[in-house]
Amino acid sequence: MNHPNLSSWSGWWRPALVALAALAAPIPAWAQAAPNAKGETEILVAPQGGTTEIPLHVGKICVLSFPDKLASRVIASSPDFKVMVWSESALAVRTDNGNAAPATVAIATTAGLKVNVSLRVVPATEPAPMMVRFRSLSEVQLVETRVTAEVEKRLGPAQQRLEQAQRRLDQTQRRLAQERQRLTELSRRREREATLALRLTRGSAMLWEAGAEAPAEVASRGVAASASLGVRYWLDLGGELGVAYLDEASYPMATLPLGAAMVTGLLRRTTNTAQLRGFATLRVGDFWMPFLQLALGVGARFRSAATLYVPTAQGALWLPPNDQREEVSLDLVTGVRAGIERRITHRWTAGISAATAHAFGVSRPDLRTSEITFSISYSRPVP
Repeated sequence: MNHPNLSSWSGWWRPALVALAALAAPIPAWAQAAPNAKGETEILVAPQGGTTEIPLHVGKICVLSFPDKLASRVIASSPDFKVMVWSESALAVRTDNGNAAPATVAIATTAGLKVNVSLRVVPATEPAPMMVRFRSLSEVQLVETRVTAEVEKRLGPAQQRLEQAQRRLDQTQRRLAQERQRLTELSRRREREATLALRLTRGSAMLWEAGAEAPAEVASRGVAASASLGVRYWLDLGGELGVAYLDEASYPMATLPLGAAMVTGLLRRTTNTAQLRGFATLRVGDFWMPFLQLALGVGARFRSAATLYVPTAQGALWLPPNDQREEVSLDLVTGVRAGIERRITHRWTAGISAATAHAFGVSRPDLRTSEITFSISYSRPVP
């Protein structure tokens, strides 16, 4: 009697039977490669053993090589195939019968590797190996372990150097990031920094004098103190008080009234100055900071009594001309300074600059100075 649902089951029981048959079949040898150009091939065998098929040409020898010594007994299922000992770990297989039926050779090694080799004759037009190397999977794993260890041994120093270079690169990147952070912090901080600075100056001064044909040039030296406030990243506003000491000026051909007469001769006078100026400083940069400063202010000029060289019958005399006594005069001062500063720390800064200033005398001759300045300053943020 036919089962009513037999036809509906046919879609799944046939694949299931195929799967069961595959599980029941003997475990084959692993990964048999095709013979290479030299007629050699390699077969990997699982630890529990396996089976493989080897094609042979009539009258040709095929050597079967194993990783261990062979057991003393080799079983062949057909006398058409001659199995001969090649070495303690290899066999040679040959047949002279072109019509020989496929045969099976059972081979075992002293280490426990077992392989069933199926031999069959193929035409000369088909490939057949002349050397077959059997390797156990455990041996492959051992070789891979040795290769890995050798690779690590050879690549270890290079890997260490690479890791050291990577660490140095990471450190450099961290330093750059910290530097960028510092620059950003400095940029924010400079907008609200209060700065006190001290400047030492050396240079020269050009002094004009009433009655003299040309100005006199003398050496100058001085000191200045300033205070400023950063109102922008690029702009400081502040004030400065400075004093300068000038060498004695000489005017070879000065003509001035002396008593009731006009006398021409050598005129000498010493001048010192004090100036109070407001300034605006434009700057760029964070550690190396070029800057340009514009100043405007007032000054006081301390002028000694002038003396005029007058030859007389009694000898040469130095006499004061009329209205050339010791005095203090006022000036209107303008100036410009350019230079560069370098931050030593977050607080301390050192710099060098060149400056020129012109003092317009109130009812007195003008004065112009040129100087080189070395400065040191201290800054701190303000609320």
